[in-house]
Amino acid sequence: MFRSLSVVAVMVSGCLLFPVEGEASTVASPYVLTQISPYEKQKIQGYLDKAWKYYLKKDYDNALLWWRKAAKHNVAAAQYNIGLCYERGTGVKADMKKAVEWYQKAADQNMPGAQYNLGYCYAEGKGVKQDYEKAFEWWRAAAGLGLPEAQYSVGWCYFEGRGVKQDYEEALKWYRLAAEKGNSDAIAALSELGEEI
Repeated sequence: MFRSLSVVAVMVSGCLLFPVEGEASTVASPYVLTQISPYEKQKIQGYLDKAWKYYLKKDYDNALLWWRKAAKHNVAAAQYNIGLCYERGTGVKADMKKAVEWYQKAADQNMPGAQYNLGYCYAEGKGVKQDYEKAFEWWRAAAGLGLPEAQYSVGWCYFEGRGVKQDYEEALKWYRLAAEKGNSDAIAALSELGEEI
């Protein structure tokens, strides 16, 4: 029933946070601090724009440079992307412990993709000690923010009794939520259980 989890690139409020090859985001990140001056917001958005420009040109060193500048301003989208770079070895040597540190910073700011990826790290024991309870906590947080991959993962935890007491009714509830949003793993899980969306 459990399918191997993968790092998720997420669309959140219209902002692609580690774009698919060839796609660019022109929408400002919703994770830029709101309690700063318009000048600071513009400066930080400039950092993010430059990071994407370099990333799309496959100039990962410069993309990371600009994401790091934005991350100094506590921008969750930049922190999340730095985490992805460390996980994938994009522009830096792959380092799961550093990936987890960056995901944690973004997850603490309620970024669903970072919460999901942090849950994945705990479930798989990548960069941290394997801990299904923590995986469930992070997936539940991201699921509550509407991320279908996390909703599926919460359903899986309930179905398997990993990190939480086994509860088939809760599993079906979360699988249905994810399936309604088109999550293929949840659709397959419901199909295997003989359930319809």
